[in-house]
This record gives sequence, C-alpha cells and structure tokens, in this order.
Amino acid sequence: MITISNLKKVYTARGMEVHALEDVSLHVSPGEIFGI
Repeated sequence: MITISNLKKVYTARGMEVHALEDVSLHVSPGEIFGI
C-alpha cells in the first residue's frame, strides 16, 4: 500500500516560485497499478 498526503513541490526559476504540486493526495492499494 502506498499513501501520499498533502504533497507539495515548489521550484524556483529566475527568482520566482513555481508551484508544480499543491496539496496532492493519493492512495494505491495492493494489486493496483498506478503510473504518472
């Protein structure tokens, strides 16, 4: 089982913040296949 809660990723580019992910949550149960 994989659980991710409230994932956030911010990059800095040319002095500005770029919010790539904001409050992302997911749950993958045993036997499930998940791809990004």
